[in-house]
Amino acid sequence: MAEAASSTTEKKFLTLKSSHGDEFELEESIAIQSVIIKNMVEDGCSSSVIPLSNVDTETLIKIIDYLKMHSSTSSNEEEIENFDKEFVSIGFKTIFKILEAANFLDINNLLEMCAEAVANRIKNKTPEAV
Repeated sequence: MAEAASSTTEKKFLTLKSSHGDEFELEESIAIQSVIIKNMVEDGCSSSVIPLSNVDTETLIKIIDYLKMHSSTSSNEEEIENFDKEFVSIGFKTIFKILEAANFLDINNLLEMCAEAVANRIKNKTPEAV
């Protein structure tokens, strides 16, 4: 069934709903970088809105930006590298929320990048300083 869908040139879209109730339409080919969403699509559970009750709107927007950049065929390695550096330079609370959401959504490359960013920020700091 997945082969038939990939052979057509028509793009499929999914609607992701944040915990705040905001909805975002995203190409299926981009959204399935999340193993959870990919499994839902393969199991036929994605015909309507996909509720992401553990992901707030701000975090979902950041994740969608990340997924779009990392799925873009027009982006070169240097653009992606610069995007990633800027992406993890955000506030500690925000990067931690993205890390939690990436874990929930099973987006391994985003999870690893955020975990490394958190580790680098707390390295050589006392618990009080963190």
